[in-house]
Order: sequence, then C-alpha cells, then structure tokens
Amino acid sequence: MFSDVFWLMIAIFVTLTINNANSANILCLMGTPSSSHHIWNKSIMRALADRGNNLTILTVEIERSTKNMHFIHMENVYDAIYEQFTSDENNDLTNKHAYKTITLLYRLYSFAGRQIVETAGAKQLLDYPIDFQFDAIIHDFTQSPVLLGFVHRFGYPPLISVSPYGIPPYTYALAQVPMFPSYTPHAIGTFTNQMGFYERIRNWSYYFYDWVYRRFVHMANENRKAKKLFGALSPSLESIESMTELVLVNIDFSFDYPQVLPPNVIPVAGLQVNRTEKPDQSVDLFLKKSTRGAIYFSLGSAVQTSSNGALIRTFLEAVRQLKEFNFILQLEVQERSSFPPNVLVREWLPQNRILAHPNTKLFITHGGRLSVQEAIWHGVCMLGVPFRLDHQQNMVKVTQHGIGEYLDVRNITTELLVDTIRTIIESNR
Repeated sequence: MFSDVFWLMIAIFVTLTINNANSANILCLMGTPSSSHHIWNKSIMRALADRGNNLTILTVEIERSTKNMHFIHMENVYDAIYEQFTSDENNDLTNKHAYKTITLLYRLYSFAGRQIVETAGAKQLLDYPIDFQFDAIIHDFTQSPVLLGFVHRFGYPPLISVSPYGIPPYTYALAQVPMFPSYTPHAIGTFTNQMGFYERIRNWSYYFYDWVYRRFVHMANENRKAKKLFGALSPSLESIESMTELVLVNIDFSFDYPQVLPPNVIPVAGLQVNRTEKPDQSVDLFLKKSTRGAIYFSLGSAVQTSSNGALIRTFLEAVRQLKEFNFILQLEVQERSSFPPNVLVREWLPQNRILAHPNTKLFITHGGRLSVQEAIWHGVCMLGVPFRLDHQQNMVKVTQHGIGEYLDVRNITTELLVDTIRTIIESNR
C-alpha cells in the first residue's frame, strides 16, 4: 500500500500532460484552508520542484518561497473562517444530520471563496502579464472552484485536479466518474458498502441532495464571484472544471471501498507519509525510554483540543490510570504541572517519526484520512474518536479491516477509554 510506484505514476502522467517536463512553469491553485490538505498537496509540489519545474503556488498557507517554489499568500482566509464558523451552529459538521452537514460544508466553501476573491494574493496573480505562459495548472478541487477562472485567464493550459479528501462526491463534474449510491457510501454518511435497502435509499438521497445543492446553489454563487474577479465575460466554472485532463485522488482500494473510475482518475494514496520532519530530541528520547509501550494522542489540525475540554479531561483521567504506558499528547494548551511524569505534551508533534518508532503501540486519532494512512503505513493500531465529515467513515473502515476500534466522542467515559486501550494493545502484542 502507498508504494513508491505512485510517485512514478505522478511523474509519468504530469510529464505527458505538460509541454516541457524539464523546466515547465506550473501554476498551483491551493484554496482549501486546511493544513492537512497543504501537507498532502505539498508532497506533489515538492516532487515537481525537485525535478526542475518552476511552481507558482497561490495558497492560503503562509510559506516561504524556495528554489523552484514561489508562494503567493491569500491573506486572512483562516482568520475569517475561524471567526465565522466558531459557533455551535456553524461548526456542527458532525454526522448527526447528513443533509445539514452537507449544507454547512458548502456554506463553508462559499464563505472561503468570498474571502479568497478579496485577497491581495489573488489580485497579485491576476495582475500577471496577459501573455504569461503556464504549461499546466494544478488545482485542489476540494474547495474554491472560483480559482478555476485562472485557467481561462492564462489561456487554458492543461488542468490537473487533485484531492487529498479521497474522492469527493462531485468528482463526476471533472472526470465523468459514475456514482453508484447502492454500494458507494457518501463521505458524509456513516454507512458501509454493505448497505440494506433502507440505507441505500438514504445514501442515494445524500448524493442527490449534494448534487442539487452544488449545482444550483454553490456553483451559482461561485460563478458570481468569478465574474467579479475575472470579468463578466469569463466562462462558467462548470465548463472549466470539465476540461480536467488528469485527476489524482488520495485513495487506495486496499483500504477504501471499491469504486468505478475512468482511466484519467488515478489513486495516489499516502503521498504524505514519506515527508521529511524535523527531529525533536526530547520526543525521540521519550520514545526510546518507552520500552513498555508509548501511546500517541493527536486530533490533527482540524480539531481544536482547546474547544473539547470535557474530552481532554476524560482522556487525562484515563492516562492517570494507565501508568504502565507512556503518552505523547498533541494539545494546544500546555499546563505541564498538571501532567504525570509518563506524559509528554507538545502543541505540534512530528507525527510520522512517532508512528515509525517501534515503541509506539497505539495511535488515538480523530480519524482524519492522512492520519489513518500514516498509521497503516507504519503498522500502528488505532483508537478513533471521530468528530466530523469523513472521520467516522474512515474509522468504520479501520474497524472492518481489524486494525483498530472507534468510540462515539459524545459518550466516552474514563472506564471505557481505559478498557478499550488495554484491549487493543493486549490483542496486538
């Protein structure tokens, strides 16, 4: 799974797509405000830059330009989203109500698009000379279709669409991916690929609602933004996204559910697992000393531990009862005096290095796609506490494959945590 053959596939397909593989000018449109998306996308961009291509990267992330990688920052998008979507009403992207979740998700996408078109970064790219040549454009199509106006702006170079978010339901708009709701669960739902009749009807209704909302509400809003940024004569975004020549998606059928894909949709799962991370001597030493086993806890970049105080308190009480293990915790707030000596706390941790260490016995995770893939790659069992979007479906797959368990984040108790952690570790010794 996730072998280096995928790097070869990327190199081959991108080489065939762009005009000059040795020193191509490539525009990367990265408007999805997500650190995990940036990590995955950067793996592709770094590989292209290392092969001598020149990349211009329009992104919401703050990055320092390096050789062959010129970053244009779209400022304040994260801050605006956090300010707008911190209320319980706007931040409830759980799987409790699928239709509400789909609606809120598109509202988030639309809000992010409104911020993007007003940024100095977007306008800076728009001010490039009218005859500036790009040999290819790479677009993270998970969000921000408004950025596709740059395909028209720069004379329609080949369009390559990528998604760290598996295969979004709207991939059909890019590559004629057929939808089979009878056996392909919607990412927002909690169904498996073994659905009964009633579940298939519900799953079909999720796809249908998603299709209607995106086509008649979301894309209409995005087209209005595109007209504002690129001019009244700019073509529809639907016509541009349908020009996609290659789609790279973060899935692997050894883990994900089977799905019919056309030849230009290529699964390239786990591109981020071999990324380089800076060593942390204190973490490395702590792991080396954890001869009885270390347990790693992280809710990723999309879930704020400071907003989930009850869960963290429950987890810390479980830690105090599990004195035989060492714990490495990724938490936003550090109050070192309140943690026992078998606990190491950091605001950010080198996840790949920790999961690769032989003393790491368990990964307690929110169930994000990248985290699950990295645990699988390194052979570490998982205990999931899924929060929203595809987290629960990812953990359902983990359970189906026998490589972990998951708990309902709304009903976790200290006793349940302690028993589940011990059961998983003992069963995998």
